[in-house]
Amino acid sequence: MTENEFLIWLENNIESIPTPVYVYSESNLEISFAKFRAIFPKDIRVFYSLKANPHPKIVQYLSGLGAGGEIASIG
Repeated sequence: MTENEFLIWLENNIESIPTPVYVYSESNLEISFAKFRAIFPKDIRVFYSLKANPHPKIVQYLSGLGAGGEIASIG
């Protein structure tokens, strides 16, 4: 299913979907990551905070784009 097909399905079924619901776009993640990555020199590694959102699909996708995972922090 393409993103566009999913959005049409979501719009047609929104009343039956429990809330809260979170919808993520792979293309938007990729675009945002590329923009963020472009700000820094190539020798700087970008890490994603799993504490922010540990969803396996998000982590896997960002890892595939080159992000590392940050899992240890104070607090």
